Amino acid sequence: MASNSFASYFSRPQGFALMAHSEVVVGPNGWNGWAAHVSEHNFPLGTQFRPLSARFPRNSPEMQSYLAVYPLDSPAKITDYWSNLVRHVPQSDRGSYNTWLTEAAIETVRRADYPDLPSRLESIFAFRCGAEAIRFACHFRTGQMAYIYEFQPPNGTVMVDMKIWDAGKWDYTQPAATFEMFVAMGYAYWQSATNDLTARGLARPELLVPPPVTVIEPAIRFERER
Repeated sequence: MASNSFASYFSRPQGFALMAHSEVVVGPNGWNGWAAHVSEHNFPLGTQFRPLSARFPRNSPEMQSYLAVYPLDSPAKITDYWSNLVRHVPQSDRGSYNTWLTEAAIETVRRADYPDLPSRLESIFAFRCGAEAIRFACHFRTGQMAYIYEFQPPNGTVMVDMKIWDAGKWDYTQPAATFEMFVAMGYAYWQSATNDLTARGLARPELLVPPPVTVIEPAIRFERER
C-alpha cells in the first residue's frame, strides 16, 4: 500500500476499495492527475457539482451581497457596502460578507482584463492532493464531517494561488485604501493563473474546473476533530 495515499487517513463505505487515487502531497515525482473536491454534503453517484452561480441564485441573500458591491469599481462601493450591510452585523458574523466582497473584486478584475480565464462563479473548486483538500476542510468548512470527491479535471482547468486571497486584509472604514488593496489582489490573483496543473511554486494551489464535474465514486469521509 503506497504511503502517500489517503488510505492512512480516511475510509470508504463498506464494499468499496480503501485506496484512493489522490496523493496526500504532490511529491518529487509530480502531480498524478487526480483532483479532490471538498463538500459538506455526501452526494450520491451521478450528482453534478454546482458552481457558485447555481448554488446561490440571484435572489439568494448571498448573491444579493455580491451584487451589492459588484462591479467593485470605486471606493464608494465599499462605503455603501459597509454602511448598508456590513456595519449592522456582529464582527463574528461578517465572514460571508467579506467573502462576497472578495469574489466581487476578483471577478471585476477578471472581466476587465482577464476575460479568457474562467470565472470563479462558474467553476468547480478542487485541489491537487489530500493535504490541500484537508487544509481547506479544516479552515474553510464548518460541521463535523467533510466529504472529499476525487476526479480527473478536464481540459480548460486553471490553477491559481489562493494564498493571495488569504493575504487580503482591510478596514471598511478606509474605503480608498481598501479599494486599492482589492484591485492589487485581483491582478495578483489572475497573474498567478496557469494552465500547467503540474506547476510548482504556488503557495496554496487551487483548481478552477469547468463544469460539469460528476460524482463517479463514493466520497472519502473526513471527520474533523471534536
